[in-house]
Amino acid sequence: SLMLLSLSPDQIGAYLQNKALSPEGRKQLEAIIAAKKQIAAIDRQVRDIDTQINELTKDQERIRQNLTSLN
Repeated sequence: SLMLLSLSPDQIGAYLQNKALSPEGRKQLEAIIAAKKQIAAIDRQVRDIDTQINELTKDQERIRQNLTSLN
């Protein structure tokens, strides 16, 4: 028994090198690797969007301060 949740796709890939691994086991590990890579890509997109939101929020605050100083 092995918990794959905490392993990276590269670490799981090392298990694919096992010659004793059944074709079904290999197929399942490959599916897990693909899913983990997709999750990592989505996490990167979420972080990028969070960064954009933070930058926009800072810009809005700066604009509000500028408008306040004009009054």
